[in-house]
Amino acid sequence: MSLVDLAFPYRDNREFGVTSTALVFVVLLVEIELVVLLGLAVVAHRFDLFLSGQSAILPAAVLVSLATAIVFGVRARSWSRARIASIGEWSSGAARYGELLAQKHQR
Repeated sequence: MSLVDLAFPYRDNREFGVTSTALVFVVLLVEIELVVLLGLAVVAHRFDLFLSGQSAILPAAVLVSLATAIVFGVRARSWSRARIASIGEWSSGAARYGELLAQKHQR
């Protein structure tokens, strides 16, 4: 299993799971830390402030990343289910897909 499989599980007709949510969490955490590092160390030339502020920066970054990853994971699971269902409908051919749409429209 590669990182691409974790990031895009619908390619293998799988749902967005816990490992994919964890990958989103880690990526977001690293991005937030890098943005703060760029802001403080590179732009403001205060690397010491970045290091001393880790007691406040890291917990805030973890909370933001965790909340965002959970919301994204919940939404991606429902999206994955719809995506897998549509792939299943399309895999049987365009004519069968048209028949399914016609049946749904008649109901």
